[in-house]
Amino acid sequence: MSKTPDSEIVKSTSSRLVEGDSRDVRFVVLFSTCLTAPTFKQLEIDVNLDAVSSILGDLKDQANQMSVTVDNQNEQIDRITNATDKNIAHAKQATKRQQAILNNN
Repeated sequence: MSKTPDSEIVKSTSSRLVEGDSRDVRFVVLFSTCLTAPTFKQLEIDVNLDAVSSILGDLKDQANQMSVTVDNQNEQIDRITNATDKNIAHAKQATKRQQAILNNN
């Protein structure tokens, strides 16, 4: 009786670790019973997809945090720009007054 890949019996333990910024998410799948190769492969794919999903969720959170940070920095830049524009206007007025005083003397 020849064995095909579909009928092979697999005994295995699979473990995956995904490290995030604020937490470790552990995906551990223990196969203590005999599984056919396709069933084992599907379970392994599911574990890997769960890991990818978790990583993508973490990346989404990081992107949202970056967006908030960039928005805050843009507000700070706007305040600095407005203050700079006012200071430039005051400096121009002071320069004109000084030139007027020098021209009168």
